[in-house]
Amino acid sequence: MGSSASRNPFEAPQAAIPVARQALPWSAVGAISFGWNAILRDPMSVLLIFAAQLVAAAPTICGAIVAALAAQTRNDTIATLGGILYIASAVLVGVPLSLWIAAGTARYSLLKARGQRPDFADFFRAPFWSALGAAILFGVGVFFGVFLCIVPAVILALGLYVWQFVVADRRSGPLESLTECWKLTSGHKLELLVFVLLTWIVSLVATVVGVLMCFVGLLVTAPAAFALISLATAYIYLKLNGEEPVAAA
Repeated sequence: MGSSASRNPFEAPQAAIPVARQALPWSAVGAISFGWNAILRDPMSVLLIFAAQLVAAAPTICGAIVAALAAQTRNDTIATLGGILYIASAVLVGVPLSLWIAAGTARYSLLKARGQRPDFADFFRAPFWSALGAAILFGVGVFFGVFLCIVPAVILALGLYVWQFVVADRRSGPLESLTECWKLTSGHKLELLVFVLLTWIVSLVATVVGVLMCFVGLLVTAPAAFALISLATAYIYLKLNGEEPVAAA
């Protein structure tokens, strides 16, 4: 952890690390099982991942609160300024911060899947500019794919499904990360589609269980589902990269 702790998340991205190993066999069910077992072994990971998401949402939440208070003043000028502040905090701060912490969550999950013991600071050690740039390129690609009868967008989204993990692990530039991600997922898009469908089922079950627990249960089931999916995706990335996942005890 010593070398990673000194990394500057805003440093210039390094050159992409070539994939030297062949992908290992994997399955969507195996990935979900890995994620489930990982959070059973270390429930604290659910709390840490949830806390990181709260940090990511903080600017948007604070902006919304300020806007709501400004609207209560019944002063048009103050209300307008509150609305502008909300939009600025959500778009200019909240979105970049969320994308950065999402890549940091990928980093945290990868360390867990490699049997290491990450700490909360690892959520903030992903390369910021690479995460932001790759997200923009990914979004633009999917956006245009939707206009080509949706199917190309689905294929592109599946082919770039683990892009945040590539960014977090290889610390390469945006375009290099997406290119390497596409190479990693070549020949695995159908199984990735199965995995995506399973994650939807996991999310649905978590939501239903949380609602049945008088909605308060969502405070547990929703973060648990999110953590499970993140750890399961880390499992897939490592398998595609030719590594055998080893969850920390």
